[in-house]
Amino acid sequence: MNADVKAHWTAALRSGRYPQAVGALRRENEEAGFCCLGVLCELAVTAGVIPPPRIWLDGTYAYADSCHLLPFAVVKWAGLGSDDPSIQGAPASLAGDWLSLAEANDNGVPFSGIADIIEAAL
Repeated sequence: MNADVKAHWTAALRSGRYPQAVGALRRENEEAGFCCLGVLCELAVTAGVIPPPRIWLDGTYAYADSCHLLPFAVVKWAGLGSDDPSIQGAPASLAGDWLSLAEANDNGVPFSGIADIIEAAL
């Protein structure tokens, strides 16, 4: 993974600026917030990698037409191997039973823990 992107992503996850949500990259409804992957998409928007997201009627945001996984342009920019990075390289104490960052996010691992996983496994 690109070291600069990793540093910005983990800092953003720990910053407290992004409320955590599940099931989509970003939501603006009763469950408003971001998936950990959505935070990376926000950084990609700021960096000019992808355009700002579009919001659907259900309150879900689409980044480069993707609502649940990283768009290809973000995967490439960040130097990741997939649209939902594997955490299999993380220590068991961090990774738990989850296979990917989205699974960890959607199963209650807080952003600070996900930042630790990213630092250890990516």
